[in-house]
Order: sequence, then structure tokens, then C-alpha cells
Amino acid sequence: MTREWFTALALLGILGIGTILYFFWSGGSRSVDPPIKTIAVLPFKPLVLENRNEAIELGMADSLIAKLSNVEELIVRPLSSIRRYNSPEQDALAAARELGVESVLDGTIQNWGDRIRVSAKLIRSSDGKQLWTGQFDGRSTDIFAVQDVISEKVAAALKIHLSGQTKRHSTENLEAYQFYMKGRYHIAKGTPPDLLASIPFFEQAIEIDPEYALAYTGLSHAFGVLGLLGDTTVPETVSKARFAEQKALELDDTLGEAHNTRCMGTFWYDWDWESAEKVCLKAIEIDPNNSDFHGNYAMVLSSTGRHPEALAEAKRSRELNPLNLVQVALEGQFLMFAGRIDEALTQLRKTSQLEPNFWMPHMIAASAYIEKGQYAEVISESEKEYSLSGTNVYPFGIYALAKSGKRDEAAAALKELIKTSSTKPVPPYNIALLYNALDMRKEALEWLERAYEQRDPKMTLLKVEPKWNNLRTEPRFIELIRQMNFQ
Repeated sequence: MTREWFTALALLGILGIGTILYFFWSGGSRSVDPPIKTIAVLPFKPLVLENRNEAIELGMADSLIAKLSNVEELIVRPLSSIRRYNSPEQDALAAARELGVESVLDGTIQNWGDRIRVSAKLIRSSDGKQLWTGQFDGRSTDIFAVQDVISEKVAAALKIHLSGQTKRHSTENLEAYQFYMKGRYHIAKGTPPDLLASIPFFEQAIEIDPEYALAYTGLSHAFGVLGLLGDTTVPETVSKARFAEQKALELDDTLGEAHNTRCMGTFWYDWDWESAEKVCLKAIEIDPNNSDFHGNYAMVLSSTGRHPEALAEAKRSRELNPLNLVQVALEGQFLMFAGRIDEALTQLRKTSQLEPNFWMPHMIAASAYIEKGQYAEVISESEKEYSLSGTNVYPFGIYALAKSGKRDEAAAALKELIKTSSTKPVPPYNIALLYNALDMRKEALEWLERAYEQRDPKMTLLKVEPKWNNLRTEPRFIELIRQMNFQ
């Protein structure tokens, strides 16, 4: 062993990383020409398939994504885009081409007992050249130090500078971190059952480490989206979401995720459009390359009728991450609200091609087909939404029955929905929508007023949803628009 290696070990001891037994790297100082501006961090693969832990594999990638995302000049694909590439046989360069990035970080991880082994390599997508490689063996508690070293070496290989923010850890507790990553694993799947499944993991992470700000943002996100989907009682859900959001900001107001959850809470539940815009812009200021932050800001702009600005933000969101399925689907919704129905449907078809098993584009497509009077397509898309998600966020299939002359079937379905609302949450906005489809204006307005009183988050669409156009001259509807702060 050379004198230089002994010196390196001594320095590691001085720096307090004595539990790291072995780490080597190469290529960290190589020049990259032209400069690489986009990167994907793939889920780490298991060294031994029988002992794999998908939450930890995804978690390693997620933590590195968070660190590298703090670099303004580097665009990093988020967890929602890379989670599908978790197969042990996944080819890194094929994934890079699909993700449209110039570089990809690929690695393996294995956890057994209190030991961990990690290897990683940074690959240039254009020619498959390895720009950096590293390997680590040590204790499981060293995982945070490993993440720091990998992010620093990747930054060095790409000739970019990491800010001090990247060296901060939201928790130093390994068990809390593992629970948090299990919660993130479920949220990334994007279905209502998985959102529910994520909550206990975030709660356990917080119980272990009450100062874990990121765990609070995960909890706020899960409760907030569940309230939006209508699967839970809104007041109770909102209360929990807002508490978690506030706690995250108190613990760390530099977290873009915390400001983003506040933006969405202020938008969906407070109906304070000006404040929502300010908080969205704060999140973007912290992380200007975050696709979700731009997409959520686009939602605020769209719902308040600022369609050109909304579509510009949606485009920016898509440019930052072409595989952000939620935001790419929502761009279709923004196009529909801007009156560009055919463009909306084209966008939604593209989204479905990206991921055939994703439910959201089918829900929005069902809404768009209503505007074209193509009711067979509405029913077909609504059925696809239900088969993929286990729920109908909006009852567009029933709406189509009413509009296509099958009023008795629609009325019977509406009656059943109202009966269901006595035992489980049903958004009053949805009931109002069906009454309006049946041309029962008085009842539709009554249920819209209930939706307002119950703070139904779907009321955020009242100004721009074309299905309410027949009511826009009604005094009661005008008053609702005023109460919603749209005038």
C-alpha cells in the first residue's frame, strides 16, 4: 500500500468517516465537452436479487436526485420519471435515451445486517463512456456519507459546483430515512391506494425523528392529494395536510418541497390565488429546474383563467422532464380549459403512449371528449380510468349517459351516488356536475353551494371548466364565482 493511500485513510479518519472501510473512484477530474446539462439517476439495482429492497434502491437514487437538483445549471430527472427503470436487467443507456438525458448515473446497492455495499458509475449517453466510477463497503449507517461522496464526484466529473445545501441531511437517523423512502416509494406509484399506503411510513419516520422536515412534506402531499381525489373527508384530510406542511416549513423553510406543498394547499383549499402564486414562485426560486413546481404553478394560472401563462409554464415543466406523467397529462387539461380541445386530446394520447397503465390521461380525455360530443369515447376513457386507478375522480361516464339520451340510466347512477355519499366521501362537486348534465339547474346550484361550504377542492375549476357555461348567467352561480375570489 502506497504512502498516498495511507495519507488518504488518515484524512478520512480526521474527517470523522472512520466507519468507511473502502471507497475508490476514478475519472472525477475528466473534462466533459460539450458540457453536460441533463442527468438521470436510475434506481440502484440489487447485487443479490433474493435480498433486494426496492424502497432502499429507489431511495438511494432519490437522495442523489435531491442533492444534484440543487445545482441550477444541471437538470435532473425526478423520482417520478426514473422509478420505472428498477429492473435488475435495465440497460442504463437505453433508459438514458428514453429519458432524453446526456448522462446517466447507474449503480448497485446491497444491504445485509448492518453492512452495505454500493457501486456507481456515471456514463455519457452519447457514446457510453464512463466519466466516473466508485465503490463502497462499510456499515449501513454510512449511507449518508456515501451519498455525499457520490454527489461530489459526479459534480466534479460534470465540472459543476455543489452548493453547501447539498451536504445537509434532513435526517441522520437511518431507520427514519428508510421509513421515509418506503413512503416515497408508494407515492411515486401515483394511485389512491398507494397514497394511503404511504401515510403510515411517513408517520413512522416522524415518530422516530420529529425534526424530519422531508417526512412532513411527504405526509402533507399524501393527505393533500387524497383530499383532491375525493377518497377522504376533506376537512379532516386538509387539517392533517396543513399541519404537516406548516411543520415542514418551521423545520426548514429552504425546502422547495415544503413551499410547493403550501402552494398546492393554498390553491386547493384556501382559494387564495394571489398567495398561492407567491408560494409557487418561491418554490421555483429555490429549485428553478423542478418540473413539478412549474407544473403546479401552471395549475394556479390555468384555474384563474391566465391560459397563455399557464401553457408557457406547462411547456417549461415538460421541457424539464418530458416523462413527468402527471404534469404532461395536466398540460392536456390546461389546453382543454384554453379551448384547444383537439390539441388537448393529442397531448393526452401522447401521455398514454408514454405509460399505458397511467390513469390520469384517460380521466382528462373523458372530459375533453364531452366538449366534442363524442360520448362513446367518454365512456370508454372513463372505464379505462377506473380499471387503472380503482376510482373515478370525476363521474364523466355517467355525465356522458345523460348527454347521449340515456337519462334514466344517468339518473339511476346519480341516485346511487347520492346514496353512497351517506356512508363514504363523495365530492359534492361531482353530484352537482351530474345534476347539470341532466339539465336540473336548481339542484346543480344547490350541490355547488354545498361544495363551496365543504371546501371541495374541485371548486378550483369553477371559473374555467366549460361544463358550467350554461350556468354562468345564473345569479347564484355568479355569487359563487365572487365567493371563490375569481372576480
